[in-house]
Amino acid sequence: MTTDTVTAAATGVADTLGDRLDATLRRDGTAVVAVLSDRRLRVEPREGPDGDRRWTLAVVVDGDTVGKHGPFASAAAVTDRATELAAERVGYTVCCDGHPS
Repeated sequence: MTTDTVTAAATGVADTLGDRLDATLRRDGTAVVAVLSDRRLRVEPREGPDGDRRWTLAVVVDGDTVGKHGPFASAAAVTDRATELAAERVGYTVCCDGHPS
């Protein structure tokens, strides 16, 4: 993967997310970060096993990664999943005894 093709692909992901989400979009290197009111969705390209492009998606709340998804084989698949995650309620366990708080 060349830097130019990764940048172009990330721009395509950003454009699609911009059309679908009520979020502020930022670039962090090759990653696209959608900043929502209660979370951040970080979409990042990575090299797949055959040298092809794959995508990963992380859900970040209060600076902590609370979910990781992927790898996705296409930009369409990762943007679809990001759109779904943007609409879901964020919740996670923070107690040491394993009970949801």
